[in-house]
Amino acid sequence: MKFEFINNLSGNEMDAFTSVHKKCHLLQSSKWAVIKNNWDHRYYGVKENGKLAATAMVLIKRLPFHLTMFYVPRGPIMDYTNEELVAFFIDQIRQEAKKEHCLYIKCDPFVLKNQYKIEEVNDNISEECQKALISMKKAGARHLGFTKEIADVIQPRYHANLYYTDNYESTLPKHTIKFMKQAMRKQVQLVRGNSELAHDLELVIEKTQQRKGILLRNEEYFQLLCDTYGKDADILMAYVNIKELIDFTEHEIEIRHQELSHLPVNQVKKKRRLEEEIGYLEKDLPEYKEIESEYIQDLIPIAGCLSVRFGSCVEMLYAGMDERFKKFMPQYLSYVDEITYYFDKHVAWYNLGGVEGSLQDGLTKFKSNFNPIIDEYVGEFDIPVNRFLYGLSQSAYKMRKKMRK
Repeated sequence: MKFEFINNLSGNEMDAFTSVHKKCHLLQSSKWAVIKNNWDHRYYGVKENGKLAATAMVLIKRLPFHLTMFYVPRGPIMDYTNEELVAFFIDQIRQEAKKEHCLYIKCDPFVLKNQYKIEEVNDNISEECQKALISMKKAGARHLGFTKEIADVIQPRYHANLYYTDNYESTLPKHTIKFMKQAMRKQVQLVRGNSELAHDLELVIEKTQQRKGILLRNEEYFQLLCDTYGKDADILMAYVNIKELIDFTEHEIEIRHQELSHLPVNQVKKKRRLEEEIGYLEKDLPEYKEIESEYIQDLIPIAGCLSVRFGSCVEMLYAGMDERFKKFMPQYLSYVDEITYYFDKHVAWYNLGGVEGSLQDGLTKFKSNFNPIIDEYVGEFDIPVNRFLYGLSQSAYKMRKKMRK
């Protein structure tokens, strides 16, 4: 037999295959099942002539009445242009799903529909994507379409991604460099670490949650990510020493007053510039002192991000900022530092995360400051297992969604 299905693949064997595959993705690492500990999981594989040719880390959601749903995030990992392999693997996973009383299998493969710069958006469909659509359809999968909104899918279809380059900073827009310099003038300090920074990350993530009215994650979850992925997980925090900043600002004001007192009368432009700078600094000073009164400690966390590496790829999973420090531009300094840190390790790409398909939302505009490529994925597929109950569940879902509008 050409293909052999493995229903008890070890995590190590799966990771050895996935981590070097061209479709390597963090969400198909065995440790992701540890993170998603409110789901059960299975590791499946296919050997072709005795050698692994495909793998899948499957998450299993327990539903009422002893039913389940299977979910394969950014997988399975395989060659989607190989119709025979796709048909075999999908059929075998479906047979396994039947044993678990599964309604349907959902997957969103790591297959790119298109890639482009934000200013070069187009509707092209890659040859691989076209072949994947054919292969998956023949295997009995139902494509849910090229959705645009993040809310329509489990994992965003559109991602802002950065591909390895020798001198990343040279590719950045001038205004991004300007904002980085502003952060440095504001005495923003960067600290890189692991789980010991999880509490501070939670503090800035909470600020983001409050601002956007969304629910993200807490310190316990960030610690779990760091403990599970170890040295492959990374928290980068931006801090401000508020006492030092106040001293620095007062010193800068004093210097400019001294300059003004010794300035020749005919230097009108320089006089105006110094007066404007004093005005800005004196406007900032009361804000700094008010912030200082709210904290016991001098070193205040103002922004942070958490990234995880798997194979030669890195995902920024969470990021947040205290909006009161927006003028400090901490995310410009920290994002570039984080990207450069991993490019120095020669990773293939660094993913800034999902964006809306319209590419007109605030998140896309912010991420455009780092000169990303937009990666547009093929999207979700449903593979019915119990066709009757799957149909009922989809009808109920549509009705519920309609009632919420």
